[in-house]
Amino acid sequence: MEHHMISLRLLVFTLLLCLCAGTLQAIAWEVNEADGSTTTCASSEQ
Repeated sequence: MEHHMISLRLLVFTLLLCLCAGTLQAIAWEVNEADGSTTTCASSEQ
């Protein structure tokens, strides 16, 4: 029974991780789309 609980927690953790990663990627993509020139300027300066 305990193994099942650990498995369930791992599943929930993985789902949350994927959700967070997807949200962050979407936000980063939107920012990049809206203001791509500033990003390239900053990266080329460094």
